[in-house]
Amino acid sequence: MQNRRQHSYTHTPTCSAPKRRVQFKHVLGVVFVLLAGVYLLNRGNDDKQAATSEAKIAGVRAEVKKVQQTPFPSVDTTSFTDTQRKMLTLMKAEYAKQPVSYDATVLTYTEGFKESWCADFISWVRFRADKPFSNPETGYWRIPGVQSLRDYYMSSGAYHFVGTYTPKFGDVAFYFGETPDGTSREHVAFVFDIQGDTLITLGGNETDEGILQLRRNLLAEGERGLAGFGESRL
Repeated sequence: MQNRRQHSYTHTPTCSAPKRRVQFKHVLGVVFVLLAGVYLLNRGNDDKQAATSEAKIAGVRAEVKKVQQTPFPSVDTTSFTDTQRKMLTLMKAEYAKQPVSYDATVLTYTEGFKESWCADFISWVRFRADKPFSNPETGYWRIPGVQSLRDYYMSSGAYHFVGTYTPKFGDVAFYFGETPDGTSREHVAFVFDIQGDTLITLGGNETDEGILQLRRNLLAEGERGLAGFGESRL
């Protein structure tokens, strides 16, 4: 009897081992949950930081888009006609909007068409200044094609090659070949001013981004594709 009691007594401690293993597993589970929580928290913070960074980048891009490299210049309007003054006011207002293909402002010029809009912009300004074109084919105020606009000026003897005419504010400069329009080999822009041998123009759909841009270029045949001028007779 004594031996049996000793045997059962000495066997008792072996029954406590599973309890310790269960406790160890429980501790491991708690540790895992804590580590997972820390990971998810850090990941959430990283995602927030990434989102914040993207927002900041987007904000910078938006600010860059709004910045015009060239301030709208002043011009002597002493000899301007009423039409030229109206056109100047319109040009300044549209330039401040910084239109770019194909935002709502550009689609106003094109009447909803997604097309090269340099000639549309010129047509729209003339229309709003109460000096509209008359499209030879439709009689409408909008002449969207560069070739068609050149034909319009030629038909009235108002197209002049570079070197044969001194352009004025509101005239139209024509370009063919390597033009300021990054997506086309033909382009038109308003003549804004002449300063010595420098031609200042305001043109729509310029550069690959399709913006409204003020430019200063040499007044010379072939400069940026410059070929001639349409005398607007405003």
